[in-house]
Amino acid sequence: MFPGAQEFKNKVLWIYKPGGTDVEFTVLRPIIYLRPATTEQPIVEWRIQFTIPKVDEDKFQEFLSSCDQKFRFVFESPWAQYEGEGIIKSGPKPYIAFPSHSGGLTRLNDISETVRMERAAARGR
Repeated sequence: MFPGAQEFKNKVLWIYKPGGTDVEFTVLRPIIYLRPATTEQPIVEWRIQFTIPKVDEDKFQEFLSSCDQKFRFVFESPWAQYEGEGIIKSGPKPYIAFPSHSGGLTRLNDISETVRMERAAARGR
């Protein structure tokens, strides 16, 4: 998606209204592109690509209109949960979101080694 980014195919992305606490949409199998922070660029850069099921498309369009195309999200990488705010730049097949301000992602909490090993074992079955 952009130079130096790593692609993560996550299992779930939770979408909230900016400043909200209630999950508005749960997106399965989003693709998240992350470019790690460096000494020159101390903020993790990201892009998200996802689709909304056809049955929820009208509701999602209403949601975006009510929030000026902006949303807050939480996703889980293999190592931690992250939170950020984004703005939809294109869509709907797929929607592509970018940071809505100069901020990057906030690391909420780490995923324990035990949980990571259990998930890896489950994928191996």
